[in-house]
Amino acid sequence: NPAGGASVGGPLTWYDARQRPSVVSPCRRARPAWQGGRVETTQSFVGGEPLASRETYDNLDPATGRVLSRVARGGPEEADLAVTTAARAQREWARTTPERRATLLGRWADLVDRAAEALALTECEDTGKPLSQARTDTAVCARYLRFYAHAIETYYGRTIPRGPGSFAYTVREPFGVVGSI
Repeated sequence: NPAGGASVGGPLTWYDARQRPSVVSPCRRARPAWQGGRVETTQSFVGGEPLASRETYDNLDPATGRVLSRVARGGPEEADLAVTTAARAQREWARTTPERRATLLGRWADLVDRAAEALALTECEDTGKPLSQARTDTAVCARYLRFYAHAIETYYGRTIPRGPGSFAYTVREPFGVVGSI
């Protein structure tokens, strides 16, 4: 793709500013020197704590085939623990005021904004998408978090007239914990 993205079919090819093919993606060139050549192993994250998994898989840079990291491959035990832990946390979250929830989501959006360039570089390298698109994705992520932070305080149930002296009302309640793959 002469616009700076990856080609389709076969190994990914990147093009530099002069339209010359390169096997090094723009996100790789932009990667901070501190990363060096070391390959890290991620862990699952359950209940605010890291959790090592029995298995991992290699996360490959689609532009070069180089191993970016080894990623935890959670199995049934990790999934069960995550659902159980989330169900406990959901009970407390349900008691959290809408104002507090909105504040927390707003702070999360601020964290995304502060780490935007590092997140975009990671997304670019991980997926092979152009860095400009990864930057846009990061900005949109923060915007969605802010949208839902504001929606929390403005999204209510409805009162429905049923006849003289009678009405029905709706209450928005969380469905609960869902484990999905």
